[in-house]
Amino acid sequence: MPDQFRLNWPVDNHTVNQYFGENPDFYAPFGLPGHEGLDLFAPANANVYAAADGQVYEADHPDNHPYGLQVRLMHTVGNQVYRTVYAHLAQVFVQPGQNVKAGDRIGLADSTGNAFGSHLHLTLKLDGAQTPGYPAGVIDPWPYFQTANPSNALIVYTTEPLNLRSGPATSAQVLTILARETALTVLDNVDTARSKIGQANQWLQVKTADNQAGYVAAQYVHLTGQAAPPTTLVVYAADVLNVRAQPSTNANILTMTTSGEALTVLGDIDNGRARIGQQGQWLNVKTSAGFSGYVAAWLVSTTQPSPTTPAQTLTVYATDILNLRAQSTTNAPVLASITAGQALTVIENDLAAARAKIGQQGQWLYVQTSDGQRGWVAAWYLSENPV
Repeated sequence: MPDQFRLNWPVDNHTVNQYFGENPDFYAPFGLPGHEGLDLFAPANANVYAAADGQVYEADHPDNHPYGLQVRLMHTVGNQVYRTVYAHLAQVFVQPGQNVKAGDRIGLADSTGNAFGSHLHLTLKLDGAQTPGYPAGVIDPWPYFQTANPSNALIVYTTEPLNLRSGPATSAQVLTILARETALTVLDNVDTARSKIGQANQWLQVKTADNQAGYVAAQYVHLTGQAAPPTTLVVYAADVLNVRAQPSTNANILTMTTSGEALTVLGDIDNGRARIGQQGQWLNVKTSAGFSGYVAAWLVSTTQPSPTTPAQTLTVYATDILNLRAQSTTNAPVLASITAGQALTVIENDLAAARAKIGQQGQWLYVQTSDGQRGWVAAWYLSENPV
């Protein structure tokens, strides 16, 4: 149970890029009902720490393993055995049989194995547990990061990604970057702190769930229950957009939107609205097909395209039986089988470039079938003419 075992943050940045169970359509070809752990923001060579006291029982890169270079720790709590897996590493600093403490550095983050863009994938297992659809022992790690706070403490929440600094000034050292809606315990006088919340040029001394103390700008926190009422913010893709697993152009592409597709913004509505159209900003969205991921905020709009505007489309036809795949490689999972002569709609932002790929060996096109399935097909088995 979460009240008997706790996890410390295994990376310095507390941003979750992908939660347990998200994006079921993407993981279905792997035989999973959704993502099997947590993807945590971690640039290349960022430190990775043990999330709890335990013993190393594996530290290697098994052949063709999707986790790549990885470390596995075993944690015994009473009569229960938990296991944490730290995946896609660049380097490891521990070896099997070694005992570690929570917070010990065990490796460096990267994107080895089946990963696109550096991050830390964390899997949690509990011996004897069974989450429907997942391998034996796999459970959701997120509840184990939750910690109880004193009943008399003042808790505030960040309204957007925010710097935790060593002092009450923008010139002070950045200790870590806090994710949006991170819970913080205020260390200042409660009444004084309440008067500062939401105010410009004011600072609060706080501590995180893992007891890291520092200062945050009071303008960018709110009290529980004071967030904007839940509403729905819908944006529209200005063109064909990549939906990525992380807010980075290097991150894994989960799916693509169609031009003008409606996307529901997840998380804080006001924060999302402020990012729309801003270069370098990202939005966490859900597509009409149910994928959750990130899109470039500078390529979306709150204005729905006019239905009278003729849409440019490119239809191609399979010249043989071929596979619809999750990625543009013959090693990627097969999503569906395409029959010879089947019509497919190309979903790419540059249709001229897409047309040039047709019939070309080694080229791939992102397409949609008549029943709405999306994926990659080998362009050398396609033609613009019905067959």
